[in-house]
Amino acid sequence: MKKTIAIDIDDVLADSTDALRLTVNNKLGIQLEPHHYKVNGPYWQYYEHVWENNGLNDKIKHTELEADMINDQSHVVPVVGSIDALRKLSKNYNIVLVTARNPLWNKATKVWLDSHFKGSFIDLHVLGNHKIVESPRSKGEVCAEVGASWLVDDNPQHCLSAVDYGVDAILFGEYGWHFDAPDHLSRCKDWPAVLEYFDGQQR
Repeated sequence: MKKTIAIDIDDVLADSTDALRLTVNNKLGIQLEPHHYKVNGPYWQYYEHVWENNGLNDKIKHTELEADMINDQSHVVPVVGSIDALRKLSKNYNIVLVTARNPLWNKATKVWLDSHFKGSFIDLHVLGNHKIVESPRSKGEVCAEVGASWLVDDNPQHCLSAVDYGVDAILFGEYGWHFDAPDHLSRCKDWPAVLEYFDGQQR
């Protein structure tokens, strides 16, 4: 019987931060580079933290970018290696996607997932987050409900939530909001590292 891996979408499957960087550059006529979005800062309001560092806080609001994701997500590219990795992992594991995205994005999210990851996952769970849902369920709770053995996520808080529910967590990527992540969390900096981790689980 296959074990289940729960996987986040933004900044794990979807290169959301870089898509946002390019969108803001285009809207404001500026040229912030990827390294500008690598500074240490808190997960929540991270983009506002970046914009404040670059004198942009009075020129752009995160809510202004919501419409881009509600209607069309084709400007977001998959994280390097994610398509091939999910295809490989789905041969030995059940892949379930668990995201704290805004439920208003659901239609466009499903179109985006079908265009890049169709056939590589068996289910999608959209939790929402504290900005839009009064009491969102934790990812740890959902992982436990679907019987996931692992969670792959870029948010340290979600990883800790999974651990609280007895689910092994893998902190994905190398992001500015990881600066204060607990040392005991398992980490994979990219998808080749994730594949190597799960290859080890098969031995």
